[in-house]
Amino acid sequence: MTETKVGNFSAQSTASAVDQALQPGTKIGEYQIERELGRGGMGAVYAARHPIIGKRVAIKVLDASFSRDGALVQRFLDEARAVNKIGHPNIIDVFSFGQLPDGRQYFVMEFLEAKPWPRGWGAAGPTSPRRDVCFCKFAKRLRPRTVKASFTAT
Repeated sequence: MTETKVGNFSAQSTASAVDQALQPGTKIGEYQIERELGRGGMGAVYAARHPIIGKRVAIKVLDASFSRDGALVQRFLDEARAVNKIGHPNIIDVFSFGQLPDGRQYFVMEFLEAKPWPRGWGAAGPTSPRRDVCFCKFAKRLRPRTVKASFTAT
């Protein structure tokens, strides 16, 4: 096993670290996984809940292959730190960071319920004025905090 230290956490290289989906009921820190919310190029996000007080959270888990790369783990940690440095009401709060037994890194953030995007609105191409007005009415109902800032902390 090789290990790279990043703050108080380590990026570990183990043959057993695989990207298995976390099953409902799996405990991460103080929270229990309820379901997977989505999966992207670098990992997955899960809905979870504190079993005693009922607080709902989202937990972002970095894939095993990225958790073995010290530079990527540092970027992941920087993302968690950056949102807390800003402390803006339109940016999701991250309040915990940790490592799963298999070496995957994760952070815990507030959970926001979102409404599904209207069907067909993701298609590329020009829009009509009527559709634009409809979109503006829809967007006005969205909580601004559902928009994620995309930047790197300095």
